[in-house]
Amino acid sequence: MTAVHFSETSTMTILDDLLAVVRTPPQAPAVRDIGQSLTYQQLWDQAGRVARAVRTAGCPTGGHVILGLPPGCEWTTGLVGIWRAGAVAVLSNIEQPANRLRKVAASANYVLTNPMTANTVWPEQIGHIVVPDGTPPLHDDIDSSHSGLPSSACVLHTSGTSGTPKPVVLEHHGLAHRIARLQALYEITSTDKIAQLAVPSVDVILWETLLAFVSGAQLEIPTGLSRTPGPDLAQWLSQRDITVMTSTPTMLAALPEIDLPALRLIVLGGEHVDPRRHAFWIKRHQVANAYGPTEATIETHVCPRLSLEKPAPIGRAVDGVEGFLLDDQHLPVPAGQVGELYLGGVGLAARYDGFPEATAVAFQPLVFDGELRRVYRTGDLACRRPDGQLVFVGRADRQLNLGGFRLEPAEVEQEAMLLPSVTAAVALAEGEVGHQVLVLHAAVSEADATVAELRAHLAQQLPAAAVPARIYLRPHLPLTDSGKPDLPVLKAQTAAPPRN
Repeated sequence: MTAVHFSETSTMTILDDLLAVVRTPPQAPAVRDIGQSLTYQQLWDQAGRVARAVRTAGCPTGGHVILGLPPGCEWTTGLVGIWRAGAVAVLSNIEQPANRLRKVAASANYVLTNPMTANTVWPEQIGHIVVPDGTPPLHDDIDSSHSGLPSSACVLHTSGTSGTPKPVVLEHHGLAHRIARLQALYEITSTDKIAQLAVPSVDVILWETLLAFVSGAQLEIPTGLSRTPGPDLAQWLSQRDITVMTSTPTMLAALPEIDLPALRLIVLGGEHVDPRRHAFWIKRHQVANAYGPTEATIETHVCPRLSLEKPAPIGRAVDGVEGFLLDDQHLPVPAGQVGELYLGGVGLAARYDGFPEATAVAFQPLVFDGELRRVYRTGDLACRRPDGQLVFVGRADRQLNLGGFRLEPAEVEQEAMLLPSVTAAVALAEGEVGHQVLVLHAAVSEADATVAELRAHLAQQLPAAAVPARIYLRPHLPLTDSGKPDLPVLKAQTAAPPRN
């Protein structure tokens, strides 16, 4: 099969890029899951049926529609269909606790779902959209031009210090620009088979899906145990001849080290990389290390090919991204010194929807070289090597990254203190970098309070990755002279056995 290289210069939206692929050639395979496969023409037509259903439901241009479907062909047509209807897609993971999903629903007007999940997960007060059989698609002459789309493309929820997830609004222009630049950087073509392994509530799923679609490549979607690291995933990667996959370092370390001759590119991201831990893969494949917060659209820095050297760099800025290493006075740090990373340029999120104060803190106007720029304060510390690549050093605040899941400890603490018996709580990461787990220290006022009770409460409110691996109950927490929890003491203490 001859590789087809579509334009590296993106047009206005992903839809324009996708429509170009649909027309050249329309019968090329687009997406395949365990029980269905779609050509690009079928993908476009089914997305058109979704778009008509969204419009028929009364969703206005710019309305927010939750993509309340599990990974699969239906999910991909749902995403494209919401955009074709002129709406904004709110990404979600329907396997998260119902209380968490209710918080996500606060960011939306409607939810796109199917008969299996329509009445079991989502609150009744938002409009439910189910695409009926036989719904005619929108025709190309209706929506072949997407200049009238809203600027906002999608909403993703990140962990919030107040206990409420923050809805990050990404825009069409920034998303299309970033995907086009990553397509060129990773040399994605129509001959590639890209695995969609990310959970459907994180920005990596956009990387996997949209890189395939704008390149005319084939998106492959596993199900069940094949979505998690282990022998089933390794077998699926081999059977499907996957050429491109993304993974966190933790996930890759759990993947059996087997020969995968078709696999040409592994993109790591989401957490610290220890190259020696992944020597098997680095020696046999191109392994890239990518960095980027959701607030700056998926990936902002990439080291295209890792070696076994330590520490592993996070690379250079992707075309269109501006990166600044600053001190606490917002002045550039000298070369080789550690500074806080601020990001600017194309792809910055528009806002935290409904959180103006948090938006103002995170997205700041700063002057560089006499020019006022809007930048995002990442809270990450880094230094620049002589070759220009950045090396991640750590966090400037308490935000944690556990197995690629970005977490505000305050969110866990706030939820824990909703139990009447909990008077104070501190969430910490314990263990070596790359092997850390979440630990909760809680002060309780009742002798009969139990770890099991607190864990069950947190499991009902938080994503699974935010439920502490270990919980320690104490009559009180150690405090500093200023009356705040003494974090170094907590980390150093040998906790008593948990009360069950």
